[in-house]
Amino acid sequence: MQQAGYQVRFGAGLEGLRDCAADADVIIWVDALPGTFDDDRSTPPARDVTLLTLLGKAPVGATLIATDLPTSRAAAAWVLDFQTDVQRRLAIAVITASAAFAVEDFLAAGSVIDALSELGLDATSPEAAAAEAAYRGLRNAVAHLITASVAGRAQTVPAELTRVNPHAGVADVAVIRDERT
Repeated sequence: MQQAGYQVRFGAGLEGLRDCAADADVIIWVDALPGTFDDDRSTPPARDVTLLTLLGKAPVGATLIATDLPTSRAAAAWVLDFQTDVQRRLAIAVITASAAFAVEDFLAAGSVIDALSELGLDATSPEAAAAEAAYRGLRNAVAHLITASVAGRAQTVPAELTRVNPHAGVADVAVIRDERT
C-alpha cells in the first residue's frame, strides 16, 4: 500500500482510495464542487452516484466523511474529535472526488490537510504535504483559481463554495459512515 506509515495521506479518485486508504481509519472525501461532475469530471451526474461508488469501494471499517472548501476546517476538527474519542492515533486518507487533477479539489484537500496540521495531526505523506503547501501558498487566490479552473468555467460557482466558512463547525460535516470502535 502506498503512503503506509504516514498518518495523513492524499490520493485522487477511486485509484487514490485504493492506493492510500486500505488501512485508513477515516477517509475524507473532498469534492469542492459537489454534484457537478463525476469522477473523471467530464459529465454532470447526480452527486449520490459518486457517494454510492465511494461506499462500494471504501475499505470496510473505515469512517467516511465528505467535505468541500467551506467545511474543510470543520472536517479537520471533526477528525480530531474522532481521534480524541477513540483515544488512539488515526490513519487519515484525504481523497479528492476527481480522479484526474482538478485544481479546485486539490486546493480544498490542501485546506483540510493544512487544518489537520494546525491541529497537530501532521505526520503527512509527501503527497499530502504538496497539497497542503499549494493551499498555503495560494490561500489568497483560491476563490479566483476555483472559478477560473476548467470545472469552474463550465458552470456558475456560488461564492460560498470558493472560501472557507469560518462559522462551519463539526455539526456541518457530512458523515457518510461512522465506524467508531
